[in-house]
Amino acid sequence: MKELLSILKNPISIKLPIICDEYSLPLECFKNVDKKIENQGGQKVYGWRIHNVFNLWYEAERHTVWRSKSGQLIDVTPYFHLSESEFVEDLSGWVYNGMREDNIRFSPYSTSLIKDLFFVKESLTKISELINDVSDKEADYVNIIRGIIDLLEKHILIVAKDKNICYCKSGIQYDDCHQDYILDNVNAILEHFKDIYSLK
Repeated sequence: MKELLSILKNPISIKLPIICDEYSLPLECFKNVDKKIENQGGQKVYGWRIHNVFNLWYEAERHTVWRSKSGQLIDVTPYFHLSESEFVEDLSGWVYNGMREDNIRFSPYSTSLIKDLFFVKESLTKISELINDVSDKEADYVNIIRGIIDLLEKHILIVAKDKNICYCKSGIQYDDCHQDYILDNVNAILEHFKDIYSLK
C-alpha cells in the first residue's frame, strides 16, 4: 500500500463513511457529488477510491467525495454492500474533465499473470470511450478483452500470489504456454482500433 500511495503522491489514505441519497448511482461519483452540492452545499474533493483486490493487488480509481459545510468528508456513491470506503485525496490540482482515466494499479507480486492482467485492463480502458459507437464486430472485440480479463482474474485468485501456472490446466508456466496467445490477441485488437480511430 505504501508503494501505491507513493505513486499517488499522497502518503495518507482515510476511511470514509458511505452515505448515499436516493438519487445516488453506482459508478457516477461526479454526478452524485454535484447533485449533493446542489441540494446541500459543500464542496467536492477529488482523489481516488482504493480497492484492495483479495490482498493480491490494489487499484486506485478516480473518485470524488463530498465535503459538508461542517468539513466532514463523506463518500456519497454506493459500492456494493460496503458502508465505508478508502480514499486518497488528489493533491495535484487535478479536475475532472469528463474523460475516463485508467485505474492506477500496484501489486507486490510480480508474476507475469498479474502484469498481463494489468496490461489487458489498461487496453480495455483505452477503447472504452468508443464502445457506444462501435459496430457489432468491434463490440465483439471489446467483449473478447473483457473475457480475457475475467479469465485471468479468476485464475489468479485460484493460484494466488506465488504461482504462475497457466490457466489452461496444462501445469506449464504461463510464460511458456498461453502468454503469447493472450498478448498477441490483445495487441491485434488494439491495432485494429488504432487503425480505425487513431487510438494512441
